Amino acid sequence: MAPNAAFDIDTRNAERVPATERWINARDLIDRCMGNLNLANRVLARFRSGLDEAVQQLEQMVEAADWGQACIRSHRLRGEAGNVGCRHLAELASQLEGACVRGDGESARSSLKALAKACGEFQQAAPSLPDVHAESAKKTNAILHATFRSRE
Repeated sequence: MAPNAAFDIDTRNAERVPATERWINARDLIDRCMGNLNLANRVLARFRSGLDEAVQQLEQMVEAADWGQACIRSHRLRGEAGNVGCRHLAELASQLEGACVRGDGESARSSLKALAKACGEFQQAAPSLPDVHAESAKKTNAILHATFRSRE
């Protein structure tokens, strides 16, 4: 099995990889927050706090076959997940969005089921995430420092 780009890891070893590395590309998140670890943690906390509601809304929209609203909400969730470096959830939301654009109820329900399961797993892993961000920030800062020193 090849590495899964959505996770940035080889999924054969997923159970041995810390939860943070499975769910969040911390470097992406910290870079988007311009190295501000406090901001990165606030952005991540806000994403986590709205995730369950987003899934509930999507479930209601898909059940009602409200493809337009489901498309808009899944697109927004895709962007939110991408902005926090959660590529796997972003990809699942993208698949749901595509099914909604096509009005494909069967694919939408299947995609939503996978998305809801992954969101639940993410929420269970979430309490362990901030500690790794601190370590990632140190690594990112060291890389940035070395890069800028080499340019002097």
